[in-house]
Amino acid sequence: GQSACQYLFSNTLGALRDCAVLGDDILGPECLEWLSRYERLADEPGLVGRLALFASGVGPKALQSTWKLSNEERERARQVLAASELLAAGAHGEALYRHPDTVRAAIPVAAAMSGLGKDWVGDTVRAVDSISPLHFPVAGRDLLAAGMAAGPELGRKLAQLERAWIDSGFTLDRQALLALLVAPG
Repeated sequence: GQSACQYLFSNTLGALRDCAVLGDDILGPECLEWLSRYERLADEPGLVGRLALFASGVGPKALQSTWKLSNEERERARQVLAASELLAAGAHGEALYRHPDTVRAAIPVAAAMSGLGKDWVGDTVRAVDSISPLHFPVAGRDLLAAGMAAGPELGRKLAQLERAWIDSGFTLDRQALLALLVAPG
């Protein structure tokens, strides 16, 4: 079980806010509520989850100017926040594909921000754990070999194929994706 010490961070920030030491420019209007939920939902509440909640509440630029963070901390918080948005939308596979290193940390963040509970957290952990590692089966060299010229259009086409692959539930293989290059429309 969780100890009372794990709730200390949100309690401390709440006291600082009540005393007008911290304002909405640092915490954001919903941040304290999200932090409290996060600390109850996460098995091991961590810095990166808390930073993601701060970033969502006040924005990444305000977070950086207020809380002098390393580039790595800021990037991990950004990835957790992006993964949490995908998870909250039910896009478990896309969250795992795009953010494999932070998807687990994003689950309680998504729950905290969406007002979801422990059951959702457990179900989502099981859903993410049941997905095999995902690797996009097409690369830019495949499009070049198919006759496309290097440049921005190649990048746009690659992004379209990636979106089609994700939308298919990751079922389209390399051959099917490359067939889309010559398909009408």
